[in-house]
Amino acid sequence: MLMLALLGSMVATMAQAGEQQPRWSQLEFSASKFFMTARFGVTVHERPAADISQSLLGVPKGQPVAPADSVLELVYRMSGFGHQSSATLWVDPASGASLQQTELDSGRRQRLRDYRFTDLGAWHFSRWPASRAEQALPPAQWTDLGEGLRAFPAAIRGQPVASATTLLWLAAAGDYTQVGDRDEVLVFSRGQVSRVGIEFRGRRSIQVDYQEHGPAGTQQRRGKLEALVLTIRGQPLESTGGDSEFELLGLQGNLELLLDPLTRIPLQLSGMVKIAGQVTVRLQEATLR
Repeated sequence: MLMLALLGSMVATMAQAGEQQPRWSQLEFSASKFFMTARFGVTVHERPAADISQSLLGVPKGQPVAPADSVLELVYRMSGFGHQSSATLWVDPASGASLQQTELDSGRRQRLRDYRFTDLGAWHFSRWPASRAEQALPPAQWTDLGEGLRAFPAAIRGQPVASATTLLWLAAAGDYTQVGDRDEVLVFSRGQVSRVGIEFRGRRSIQVDYQEHGPAGTQQRRGKLEALVLTIRGQPLESTGGDSEFELLGLQGNLELLLDPLTRIPLQLSGMVKIAGQVTVRLQEATLR
């Protein structure tokens, strides 16, 4: 498989093999540990690039990643384990490169941050409430401002860089036939770039219990299923110090992702959470396209 598996090449593979194409457009997960519960949501759809052209930010330096005719929009929401956040990401489906990502953290930590991806790195524009009084205002009215460049290592400049949320779609789109089949992708997460490997480890029988919404209506999927088992491991290209480990759906470390082999719905994801230890995020609802 390709050393650097991009979303565009995976989409081309899916078009040739319809049974491998991810058929989902919305996912709802939950996880519980030590009387704490977290909930996660992911939606994905394609939209014309003209819809977002006026929302793409300019940058002081570097060449911004430009959209083609359409973009893939992924929206992520998370609440629990002491955090509450959401993110909207625009991806070029032809190359897999992230164009722009908007993150909003609320709850105990309030921050609005836009990342505009360029050939030099990810330029961030950030806002925080400057006072307790501002905490009640809409994020666009926060007045503590900051910006700067999260520079990519020189060796990868000009190569497509994905964002972590895209990995659910990338992994679901992979062509896995033999144990050991592997893809790698450059991923921007927590302010730095990691080389992330997605490896097929075989199949495992698991118990599932979730609602599936589709053209034929809603049904409860409950029982045993032979799931595809993938491992996802990220290695930062450069050490920046601090807490900057690769993260997906709030989980860090060596991750394990289980997929429905027919619909490519992510059924569960396991990894580490700093305050809770090993956690498994399980699917509760899925919407099919």
